Amino acid sequence: MHKRRRLLQRLLLVTLLPTATTSMSPSSSYKLRRYEPSDKPAIISIFCDNIREGWGELHHSGRYLSNAERYIQSVVEDESSDLNTIDGVYFAKGGGDFWTLTYVTQEEEDNNDTTSSRKETETVVGMCGLEVISESEVELRRMCIGRNHRQNGCGSKIMIPAVLGKAKAMNGVKRVTLSTPEHGADVI
Repeated sequence: MHKRRRLLQRLLLVTLLPTATTSMSPSSSYKLRRYEPSDKPAIISIFCDNIREGWGELHHSGRYLSNAERYIQSVVEDESSDLNTIDGVYFAKGGGDFWTLTYVTQEEEDNNDTTSSRKETETVVGMCGLEVISESEVELRRMCIGRNHRQNGCGSKIMIPAVLGKAKAMNGVKRVTLSTPEHGADVI
């Protein structure tokens, strides 16, 4: 517990950059950027996959899969849920935010002549939101990363510093609350 508290205290010192990246290889990297409406299908898919995995497939031998499906349905089909009203829940309430984690790859592209160019492909692989609860409290919500992109530092090196940096920059915020199930800790 003390080790985690020290990590979070160190992360509080991080300032928010417009776009945070970490390089995985010369031709790929992760990038955290502000949510765009075109990201919605991908974040809904990541949300659904993570709930199914966490509530049933991976951690509970499938026991709670029907509960997971009901919960997914309640969030995805409810037009007033936070994932369907990101602008209203995260951006409109006094400085909150919502980020999309993307995996960026670059490939050489041969042109029909003697030149070549680099094509950049960006795939949404995660998300997190910062919702304003009160003048002194914000909540880290919907933090999840797709299964194939976990355990490589995206949560601790990119997402958490961005959230805490944003919270630190907000006047009066004294508390950041994380809402995630216990089995969600592997995303950090």
